[in-house]
Amino acid sequence: YYIDTADELAACALKLIQNPHLRHIMGTAAQQLVEKDFSIQNELTGYTRLYQELLASAVTGTRCRK
Repeated sequence: YYIDTADELAACALKLIQNPHLRHIMGTAAQQLVEKDFSIQNELTGYTRLYQELLASAVTGTRCRK
């Protein structure tokens, strides 16, 4: 859902409250998304890259992510 207003948020929340099957489908999709995009390996890779950039910029005196 893309929500722009409080009324839209309330309508979507009510729809989920009233529809257990939709809740299950959305919950499963959300869990898969988090497991894929925010896995431990992805997070470690991101932090490693960040620290490497920071260390390289400290050594060369340049700014990160130009």
